[in-house]
Amino acid sequence: MAGGLLFAAIGLLVILVVCWLGVVLVERVAGSAHSRRTHDMMNFFERSRSKWLLALAGAGLFFIGVCYSSFSNSHNPSRTRGIAQRARFSYNNMKPLAQAVMAYAATKPPVLFPAEKGDTVHSAALFLSQSGKLNDARTYFYPDDPAAPGDMPDSIVWIKADGQTVLNQAFVRATLSVEMAANYPPDVPADTPIAWTRGLRPDGTWAADSPFKGLGGFIAFFDGRVEWYEKLGSGVDDDHLHKFNSKAPTVNILEALPSGAVILPATPAAGK
Repeated sequence: MAGGLLFAAIGLLVILVVCWLGVVLVERVAGSAHSRRTHDMMNFFERSRSKWLLALAGAGLFFIGVCYSSFSNSHNPSRTRGIAQRARFSYNNMKPLAQAVMAYAATKPPVLFPAEKGDTVHSAALFLSQSGKLNDARTYFYPDDPAAPGDMPDSIVWIKADGQTVLNQAFVRATLSVEMAANYPPDVPADTPIAWTRGLRPDGTWAADSPFKGLGGFIAFFDGRVEWYEKLGSGVDDDHLHKFNSKAPTVNILEALPSGAVILPATPAAGK
């Protein structure tokens, strides 16, 4: 958007400069001529001088404004570097989660993460932890996520000296940075989404209170891929998901899941 405005501003400025140079040239020619026609042209341009100056000044201000906007958007550390840095660390968190789900699916459980009403991502995380696939609680949190706890827990369960496992209550009570799919078979197609950044809405956009403040998020797929999406679109050239049965483009992640699958929320269960 900013790039298009920048080109438009440059084009407008060039046109006005060329026109102004034309006015100056005509005035000089008219000044050295003595015909009535050239005299009339000179009077016309003399009367229009103020309008040309205003137009040129306006185009110049527009050009400066667009340049400033373009520069600030591309060089604002809090917008570009900050988001890029958080995205890099978040990818490093999402990738182990995707790999853990693949490893758990390879054990051929009847269903991946059997979920009941009220279950959350915390329930799926407990399955992965108890199966020995992933016990690092930090995987479920993104740096600078406004909803993340100040003191992030480092494990999902603790193993006591006698071998008994104890669920980390700090993890159970925390809002996580990811949402996950549950209640699906272990042999779904490779392009089935299994986990994604919290806040993905049915229209393919990310909520303003998502970890990246609505600017995008990650989606992990059953084959272990992790992809970044600013938003999902339904056009042929847009980034999109595929409906599970028809493979038609969709922006609704629930339509990309098999029948019976559910989405586990990232917020802790009521009463926790």
